[in-house]
Amino acid sequence: SDALSDSVNTQLTELRVRRRCADLEQQQLQSQSMSLPKAVAEPAPPPAWIAEITGGSDKQVAAEIKKLREEMQSLHGGLFSVSNRMEELISDSTSEKFQSHFNELAVLRNRSETDSAVASRIGQCEFAVLQA
Repeated sequence: SDALSDSVNTQLTELRVRRRCADLEQQQLQSQSMSLPKAVAEPAPPPAWIAEITGGSDKQVAAEIKKLREEMQSLHGGLFSVSNRMEELISDSTSEKFQSHFNELAVLRNRSETDSAVASRIGQCEFAVLQA
């Protein structure tokens, strides 16, 4: 459970980093598509931490962003499967609780029927005693 929690936390951290990269890439694409003079439309250089990772090459930055996108898609798939599994577990748990409550109600109904039959029989016996 702790290992799974650590794994999910690590994946969430990676997702945040990937999200930030995607945001930066989108900003870069938006600034390139704007029809402003070239001096203004040039994309800002990548953040320093990306430059440190890739050595500063635009091709390497693009490759890292592509890799991050693929990992993000993989993480999305993993989160989707975890959420499906959680739904299954909750559904199973709810089903088990429902079945347990249903069985408990059946036992109570049987007891009530038995108590009613016993009370009726006692009433008949008392009536017979009074008649004798």
